[in-house]
Amino acid sequence: MILYGWHKKSNTWLVLNYTLIVEKHHIFTTSVGNGNLDFEGFLSRLKSELTILRTIASTNNNLEQFTESWAAVL
Repeated sequence: MILYGWHKKSNTWLVLNYTLIVEKHHIFTTSVGNGNLDFEGFLSRLKSELTILRTIASTNNNLEQFTESWAAVL
């Protein structure tokens, strides 16, 4: 399940899937760039992605739904 993402068995499956995709992207780009893989870098990348998602939700008038979905991570 970790390789392909979480199944829809939990209430937060969308958040978990998105976080796993960001994590996999972070690991890939860091390894290609011969950088040091660290958790702080991942958190920075995730925060950046969440800022983009929040902006999109705000533009689409879905900010309340975004906040509700991502409450566990925010």
